[in-house]
Amino acid sequence: MCEYDPRDDAFTERDPRTDPALPALRSALDAGELVAYRPGRRATVRFGGGASFAKLLRPKRAAELVARHAALEALRPAAGPGFPRIPALTTTVPPRGILVFAAARGTSLDALLRAEVVDPRAIGSVARGLAAFHGAPVDANRFPAAPAARSLPEWIELVRPHDAALAIDATELARELGEAPPCARPTLIHGDCHDRNVFVACDELTLIDLDLCGLGDPCADAGNLAAHLLLRAVQDGERTARGWEDAARFLCAYAQASRSPAPETLVLSTARTLVRLACVHRFRRGWSTSCPQLLAAARETAQRLAAANSEP
Repeated sequence: MCEYDPRDDAFTERDPRTDPALPALRSALDAGELVAYRPGRRATVRFGGGASFAKLLRPKRAAELVARHAALEALRPAAGPGFPRIPALTTTVPPRGILVFAAARGTSLDALLRAEVVDPRAIGSVARGLAAFHGAPVDANRFPAAPAARSLPEWIELVRPHDAALAIDATELARELGEAPPCARPTLIHGDCHDRNVFVACDELTLIDLDLCGLGDPCADAGNLAAHLLLRAVQDGERTARGWEDAARFLCAYAQASRSPAPETLVLSTARTLVRLACVHRFRRGWSTSCPQLLAAARETAQRLAAANSEP
């Protein structure tokens, strides 16, 4: 397995079985299948065809994630019936960096989007569940600030040495969009909210991969998920119109369920996220050709925002 460093434009061979920061990964791979890996940081291994999953982390991060799951479960009674579920932790050995989770209930939103027809009720369920997550009454002492993500200007500068034209277009569009407004009231957020981390079962939502969960801007979650609905449509190649429908349906349902932030702020967050995704996918094997389409989607999102703001 190779790791690509976009700063150096270089590949480095990595053997997951000999990762010194994740010593339990070798034995996990003897029993399961590697599905995600960040050298020296984390790995996910699938067992029994998906019946359970193990996260292998650095010991400190493992202990933090156990505490975060406990805090989320303790929050459930006060959060109300719409609060999303999280996967059950079946085994925890933080000193070894081992966490084993039961499989999430239902079907991932990503899998639903690949179907010929997406039930609009599923999009509504996701929106309402995410709004309930953001609206939960949290104790700031139990939830730290969500880690700061790499900013859009930082992504553009990362791309510039490799694709000057993309960096110029992204810079121009980011300037047109303007800065994201400051978060008026931090809430509980997922921190990496996209279609593969969201599972739907009837009207019940489950969120997985809560490594970045904490207090932050709810627009970051909502805009990221809406942008990924458009991203999947671009990747599919023939469902762009449906991507717009899905994103609009999600943002409308989320705005109604949360009553905050303002709809135009959500659309702006979606547009800025699409620019970021265009930069990210410049380094994704097989998807770099989608970058112009993602910028075009960001521009159209901005135009729709401007049109909505100009309506009497």
